[in-house]
Amino acid sequence: MNRLIDLLQRSVGFGRTKPKTATGRTIRNANRLLTAVALVWFTFHLFPQVVFAHQVTAKGVSVYAREPLPPETTQRIAEAMSLVSNSELAIPGRTERIFICNQPWLYRSLAPTSFRAFASFDGLVAGRHDLSSAKAATLAPLARHN
Repeated sequence: MNRLIDLLQRSVGFGRTKPKTATGRTIRNANRLLTAVALVWFTFHLFPQVVFAHQVTAKGVSVYAREPLPPETTQRIAEAMSLVSNSELAIPGRTERIFICNQPWLYRSLAPTSFRAFASFDGLVAGRHDLSSAKAATLAPLARHN
């Protein structure tokens, strides 16, 4: 077990002997920096709700946003869940998380492979939304058609 911990520490840049050259120190520091960035990135993807200040939960659906959510949010959740309950997607006791990302940088960081999509992610990451008027749009720039 100690060998496994030692191997893990060495692979992320800790527990090694001190480098004797400037290049070795630079490589060690870069390795530690990349490890720290990777830990922050994975933590951000495991717990994205930390970034969102506002939350509304109704009928097993939690909606997270950085701006205040309108009072119509619970009504929109009820409408959506009534549609889902009559479809094949209905699973009793299922809970959902929806993250509204009205900023392009936030959407890109949570869903980097689907920037042109309407939404993506385990917990739904949604693009530009206006819950008071029940409208949604992608954050992708409009394509030019000649």
